[in-house]
Amino acid sequence: MIKDVLLDKEKNREKSTVRQFIPSPREGVDVMESTQKTKKSWFKGLKAEFKKVVWPDRPSIIKRTAVVIVVAVLLGVLITMVDGVIQRVLDFILYLEF
Repeated sequence: MIKDVLLDKEKNREKSTVRQFIPSPREGVDVMESTQKTKKSWFKGLKAEFKKVVWPDRPSIIKRTAVVIVVAVLLGVLITMVDGVIQRVLDFILYLEF
């Protein structure tokens, strides 16, 4: 008897979860309308935030870009040098004959 009651509860629970995911035809329209409204309001907010941004001027962008390129090249050279040193040390250790 208790087992039957538990099984009935499980069946009802499964039915209720299925009903939650199957919208009625009108609910589908409401969801689409609210989604479109949400998208429009999101883009309006995005546009407002972009208006608040203080964009850097052209000379500042050029200077910062040059700094990034120089640092990247220097790091590349440094990593290449460290790699060469490690390679030579490993070659010396591995091919050392006794």
